[in-house]
Amino acid sequence: MIPIADKPAMRKRFRPSAHLDMTREGHILRLEAMGPFHKALVIYLFLMGRDLLVDAVSRNIPYAVVVNFHKSLMMTPDSIKQLVELLEDSDRRGGPPPVATAYVVAPEIEGATLMLPILADVYRKTRAFEAFSSKDDAELWIRERLAAKAAA
Repeated sequence: MIPIADKPAMRKRFRPSAHLDMTREGHILRLEAMGPFHKALVIYLFLMGRDLLVDAVSRNIPYAVVVNFHKSLMMTPDSIKQLVELLEDSDRRGGPPPVATAYVVAPEIEGATLMLPILADVYRKTRAFEAFSSKDDAELWIRERLAAKAAA
């Protein structure tokens, strides 16, 4: 047998590639999201949202979603497919979809140019959707949509 020199254990720090924080403020579900995103994270996102919105959905209370992206908007093909399936499934279950969904995506976010047209097509099949480069513009649009729904 050929002798092999011992080497100290290498330590590498694992940094997650994606991160989600979700809160609910009244009629608005807010997400701080950092990609890139994979299928399991998309599923987890829907489970988190469902838990925060259970009372609103069960009582048919209108709500809206604002997602503020950091670092990356890239998604794997299977995560996009999962997103489509979850959106369609949530609509089939009879719970009201959000009045509107707004993405806040600064121009320097990785994948913005590639992913936004794809995601806009996905969302607009079932709900109002817009992407903004500023939080203030997204907030104004969301509040207008909620006010219009309340007035209807």
